Amino acid sequence: MSQILELCGGSKETLYRYFGNKKGLLQQVIQQQVEMTGVLFQFEAGSAESLEPKLIQFGKDYINMFYRQDFINMYRVMSDASREDVELAELFMAQGPRRLHSQLGEFLNDYAERGHIDIADSDIAAAQFLGLMRANFFHEALLGTAPPSQAVIADYVQQSVALFLCPQRAGQ
Repeated sequence: MSQILELCGGSKETLYRYFGNKKGLLQQVIQQQVEMTGVLFQFEAGSAESLEPKLIQFGKDYINMFYRQDFINMYRVMSDASREDVELAELFMAQGPRRLHSQLGEFLNDYAERGHIDIADSDIAAAQFLGLMRANFFHEALLGTAPPSQAVIADYVQQSVALFLCPQRAGQ
């Protein structure tokens, strides 16, 4: 709780009054982050828009998210708290990374079913794409390095999306 107070300010009494305990507070933090990132990453099934610009926008938003201070703080607190509470770690993974992975997989599967890309397993494709986007950005952000310029991110994402889509394009 001391670490949380250091990041957020306030008193222990106030935190306990509103959240009951550390776990209650962290569950609320998870929910808030899910809502904030959910706005960024909305995938439309059946979209007529080409897949490439959608993946490029997603990739830029995903990488930029790593450098947001609220994301870094939340990740550090969750990383520390999850060592003591496996249930909390599972909640975080289910509501955060796994949920995003699943949504991206469903999105890719929709494009595959409509013949726009050729993928054998949308779950694996989603994992590969997310890994490609995380690259070193995720760890560098957690370690406090300065974010790259938007031009560097855009160039990286465009090249990565082209690489991802190259063997996936249907009928080629």
